Amino acid sequence: MAPGLVETAQAQVGFSKSGVGAYKEVVAAGPKAYKPDQELKGTDKQPPARYPHYLPTWTDKTYPPLEPFEHYEHGKDADPTFPHLLGEGAKVDDLTANIGAEVRGVQLSKLTDKGKDELALFVAQKKVVGRFHWLSI
Repeated sequence: MAPGLVETAQAQVGFSKSGVGAYKEVVAAGPKAYKPDQELKGTDKQPPARYPHYLPTWTDKTYPPLEPFEHYEHGKDADPTFPHLLGEGAKVDDLTANIGAEVRGVQLSKLTDKGKDELALFVAQKKVVGRFHWLSI
């Protein structure tokens, strides 16, 4: 980097020694080692938190282990011409040549199972489903 007229000193207080940049060290011990009052008020080694609403929080709530399940891909059964999804009145505007589309004139609550399968295929093909305008009847 080229020198400037004014050089600013880089603060190295409380930053990681891992070499990945100027990031605060991650609390590896979790809630046992975390001291929220020190984060909020700061210490002699680190300044107070700049964005206190983004400080970590922990709860005592636990969840049961995840259960394996059989996934079924509904888009593989769909008709690629989308007759049930893009029937009369529906309009599709591609956002780019490869990714994204804007759809108008589709009421999700009125889709049949075949229409839902076609919606799964449509979303898989477009990769990014941006802004949808649904009919509110």
